[in-house]
Amino acid sequence: MGLSHGVSGGVVSLAWSPGAGGCAPTHFVLSAGSGPGLANIANVNVGLATSLSTPAPSGTYFVRVAAANAWGTGGASNEVTFTIGPSCTVPGAPEGFAGRR
Repeated sequence: MGLSHGVSGGVVSLAWSPGAGGCAPTHFVLSAGSGPGLANIANVNVGLATSLSTPAPSGTYFVRVAAANAWGTGGASNEVTFTIGPSCTVPGAPEGFAGRR
């Protein structure tokens, strides 16, 4: 099951296709974490949808999706990583600062 993504401003768009083999999924589980393999931000049943667009706060996300049915949850898709940044950041430190006597 391949997971792809795109980011535009503060909105992330995700898309995937069901994997081959096994019985048909009854839902997909989207997992998002603050590091590789983690699901400490979200672990959401998205039904049978195969795409999702949603606003997200600034941060770096590690996301994957898995198909599930009454017999359990299959293996996870590839993990995608993306960063959503603020439209403005903190200014850099001043340079060339020198005192006078």
